[in-house]
Amino acid sequence: MRDNNSPSVPESKTKGFASMSEADAYLYANPQKALGAVHFDTSNPQHISITLQSNSSINWFKGHYQHPNTYFQLPLQMAAERESARYLANDSKLAWDVSYTSFAHPASQSASVVGNIAPTFLFASAMFNFVLLLHNLVSEKESGVRQVMSIMGLHNTPFWLTWSLFEGLQALLSSLLVLAAAYAFHFDLVWQNSFALSFLLLLLTNLALVAFCFFISTLLQRASAAVPTGFVVFIVAWVMLLVVAFGFPYSVNYSKGFVALFSLFPWTILGKGIRDLASATTGDGAVGISWSQRYSYCQAQTPPPSQQGSLGYYTTDCVASLPHLYISAALQKINTQRASAAMQLAASKPISPSMDTDVAAETAALQLQCRNWIRRQEKLQPLLKQLIAAMQTSHNKPPQMQGSSQQTQPGQVGSQRPQGMHGAITECLASFQNQCCRVCYMGLGKRPWGSATVLCPSCPLDASSSAAVHAGETAQNAQPKALSQRCLASASVSAVDLAKGSDTADAGHLTALNAATNKLNQADVLPSTQRDVSELKDTCTSLFSHATSMDERRSAVQMFGLRRTFMRRPALWRRVIKREKNAVTAGVEGNWLGIHQGECFCLLGPNGAGKSTTINCLTGVLPATAGEVIVNGGSITHQGGLDRVRGAMGVCNQFDVLWDNLTGREHLLLFGAIKGLTKMQAATEADALLEQVKLTAAGGVRAGAYSGGMRRRLSLAIALLGKPKILYLDEPTTGMDPISRRHLWDLIASVKKQCAVVLTTHSMEEADILGDRIGIMAKGRLCCLGSGLHLKQKFGSGYCLSVQLQQDNEMSMEGHEQRLQDIVTFVVQHSGAALADKLGSQVHFKVPTECEFKLSAFFRQLKASKLQLGVADVQLRLTPLEEVFSAVVRQAEVQHTQHI
Repeated sequence: MRDNNSPSVPESKTKGFASMSEADAYLYANPQKALGAVHFDTSNPQHISITLQSNSSINWFKGHYQHPNTYFQLPLQMAAERESARYLANDSKLAWDVSYTSFAHPASQSASVVGNIAPTFLFASAMFNFVLLLHNLVSEKESGVRQVMSIMGLHNTPFWLTWSLFEGLQALLSSLLVLAAAYAFHFDLVWQNSFALSFLLLLLTNLALVAFCFFISTLLQRASAAVPTGFVVFIVAWVMLLVVAFGFPYSVNYSKGFVALFSLFPWTILGKGIRDLASATTGDGAVGISWSQRYSYCQAQTPPPSQQGSLGYYTTDCVASLPHLYISAALQKINTQRASAAMQLAASKPISPSMDTDVAAETAALQLQCRNWIRRQEKLQPLLKQLIAAMQTSHNKPPQMQGSSQQTQPGQVGSQRPQGMHGAITECLASFQNQCCRVCYMGLGKRPWGSATVLCPSCPLDASSSAAVHAGETAQNAQPKALSQRCLASASVSAVDLAKGSDTADAGHLTALNAATNKLNQADVLPSTQRDVSELKDTCTSLFSHATSMDERRSAVQMFGLRRTFMRRPALWRRVIKREKNAVTAGVEGNWLGIHQGECFCLLGPNGAGKSTTINCLTGVLPATAGEVIVNGGSITHQGGLDRVRGAMGVCNQFDVLWDNLTGREHLLLFGAIKGLTKMQAATEADALLEQVKLTAAGGVRAGAYSGGMRRRLSLAIALLGKPKILYLDEPTTGMDPISRRHLWDLIASVKKQCAVVLTTHSMEEADILGDRIGIMAKGRLCCLGSGLHLKQKFGSGYCLSVQLQQDNEMSMEGHEQRLQDIVTFVVQHSGAALADKLGSQVHFKVPTECEFKLSAFFRQLKASKLQLGVADVQLRLTPLEEVFSAVVRQAEVQHTQHI
């Protein structure tokens, strides 16, 4: 037996004993050493008796338990019988071919341990990436990095596409590594099933889980909530996986509605797919599911015996095959990612003003379209010439009072033509208005209020007439005289506003306009003298020339009634118990403003005044609730408007938005690529900007190691990338030392020659030095506007007078005090000033505005008494901007309190 075995058994692996008792003694003394023993009884030459002993202990070997009968006992019995027959036949080559098989019995199937724990294990491994991805997405949104990239020109599509590609690659590698580990451990779940089926299941469910993470990230605002949210998702998914493991709802015994509901989640699809694969590899004769059987293993009823052999594994309790699960996972990824992108777009999409909810804002938009059309078609000059010609023509006609007129609708005169100069002007401006309105309608494709006759937004009728038109009534009280007076003023103002806006119109032209308007309001008929007509003609001609010359200086930013409100929702218990309702607060309260190229506009205001909210509305971070914003000639409150102007904007946010792991130069290269610069252009501009902000030496250092001032300088350099036409700087010098601040001022002053700069700051000195115009906001409203000098003159309390005494070391303390008292008496007596402060050898006074006329005589007297009084130096300056700021804000707060 030892020699005829294949392969032969070495002699050292066998032992011989004289009797059975000796063999039993050896087996008792050496347990688990021998597999078995054979006892031969050859006392009868014609008959050989064989006794077999085998070790019946069950051992785990190479992924299986050894069966004591089939593993050793039966092979040993066949070998002993074979050699006994050969011995009796005296033929060592006697053929002996014996086979054995299990007795036929129904296939037994037991629960698969791997099939039960694999879904939870695989889902838990994917949840680590889910939580990290969710935290990164929400952190990116909370820190403002995504907003800054959007402002710089990054669209939502490439943003989400880059995240999808990165996470898709990670899901691919994760699926391959999990399958490789399963193959290494010889799991039947992957060995007996098709590789493609297992791989597609893992890959598609991982991708669907990534898309689900994208969707959840749009609902969260704080990164601190990402980890708890991920934990809650894991608990819910784990409970659902347990339910799926017990057969619910993927069975013919349950409603298809539950199947559809559970199929909305990627983890249930994973659990169902693993359950099918595990069932195909569990039990006697399990053969798994091949790629060709991916559909056929799901049978509605038991197939006939003739087909069962060809089918291999099949089940009749199946409501969804693996390909159906793949399709569900793919649809989950597509639909969930679309939903997340749509929610992200809805959160950042500018809201167009609604005419039904805010008539004034839509009127401003229509007026702007009308004006832009007039500028493009260059119709203003012929119309104004026609107006002037009408004045000259009417001058030759005898002035007459208006006759009775019929009901006159806005935009047209009555059936009876008004007589005299009023009639000519009214008809002329009605033609102007009708042309404008027709173009407005063509641009919008609809009439604003749905009526046949509509008031053009440029029509200067009063509020009551506008309300009457809005209600569908006719403007009966809009007499030709009043209409002509207001239209003349409106046409003149429009001529100036076309280029600059009323806030920056030349004072001389506005004075002439007011004088002409007053003439119209003082008489029942227009003046008929040659002198009056000439004055009106000169006024219109001058206004038109001014508008034409200023048209070349195009406004970079225009705000028309910009309004932004915030909804404050009380807690649920407050709404139920105290019945509190949602409160609406206005961050920006209907401001109108124009900012021009080559100008630095400084926006001042206390904390919470609405400065940063205004910047956020202008840059698209926050959608405007109402109003119209024109940036670089295009509206940003309508669909696609922001995308057209993002490349022309540069933004330095109030809080630095930087990646700590990137260097300063890498930041500039990244944002340069987002702005569309080539690699060479981005590198050139990055080096130049690092030099301008004095960060050349620190350009290769990670931003996480930068100080606060260095981070602000890097943020300013990012804003200057690509030579923007509009530069928004939200408190750019916060946290800087005086030297760096002064250097940054010089940089901003040099940059504003090529672009418009909008600067918010709390530093009055900074606003006074950099601001061509200064606006002060309080409680969301723009309270005052003008140059620093203009604001000091208008809102200041007068002048500040400082007197410096000569230094005399030999003078006693009493003499010094007496000299100070003499100077105070002299100044108060001759200038009317009030003592403000005494500090050492300096004396400070405040001169009221009403005492301004005394200053010239005072300085003459002071010059004559200079040596006697011991005066070394005298300084006279306007009220500081801090005092103007405090006065304006205090008045705004009082008015706000009165309106509450």
